[in-house]
Amino acid sequence: MLQKISQRFFRGYLEEGEEIITTIHRHWMAILKRSLRILFFFVIIPGTVYFVFPYPFIFGLFFLFALYAVAKFFYAFFNWYLDVWILTNMAILDIRWDGFFKRSAQRSEYARIEQVSHSYNGVFQSLLNYGTLHIQQAGGVDSIVSIVNPKQAASDIATIQEKLNSSQKFQDEEALKDILTGIIKRHIEKHGVSVPVDE
Repeated sequence: MLQKISQRFFRGYLEEGEEIITTIHRHWMAILKRSLRILFFFVIIPGTVYFVFPYPFIFGLFFLFALYAVAKFFYAFFNWYLDVWILTNMAILDIRWDGFFKRSAQRSEYARIEQVSHSYNGVFQSLLNYGTLHIQQAGGVDSIVSIVNPKQAASDIATIQEKLNSSQKFQDEEALKDILTGIIKRHIEKHGVSVPVDE
C-alpha cells in the first residue's frame, strides 16, 4: 500500500526504467516536538481560555485557532512525508519539500558511494530505532539524521550496490566476450583457419 502511494507521489523524479525499491523517512519523533507545540499553543491554551471565559467571541477565536492548528499539522505532516530519500534500482534520490511550490531533488549514483554506515545517539534513539545514516562519497560524507531504522537502510544500500556490481560485471564479461568473438571471426575471415601439422 505504502509502496503504491510512494510510486504515485514520487514518480515524477524517476528516470525511464527506474523503480522505487524503498523509501526512507525521518522518524515520527522528528515532527512530534513541532506537533506538540502546535497542540499546546493553538488548541490547549485557547481551549483553556474558552473554558475559563465561555463567551461566544472567545469560542470563535478558539475555533479559528483550532482550524489554524489543523492546517499547520497537515503542513508539518506533508513536510515530513515529502522530505524523503528514495532508493531506486539506479540511484539514491534526496527529495526536499519546502512548501507547495518549492521542491528540490538530488541524485547520487551508487557507483560513487564508497562506504555506508549508521549510528545511534543515545538510549532514546536505540529504543525507538532511529538514528543517522552516513554515506561516504568522493566529495565527502552525507549524513541523513533522525531516520527510521538506519541499520536496515545501510543494509539495503549495500545490497543494491552488490546487485548492481554483479550485473555490471556480467555485462562487462559479455561485452568482452563479444569483442573477442568479433576479433576471432574477423581473423578467420581474413586469414582462414590454419591448423599446425606436427612433422
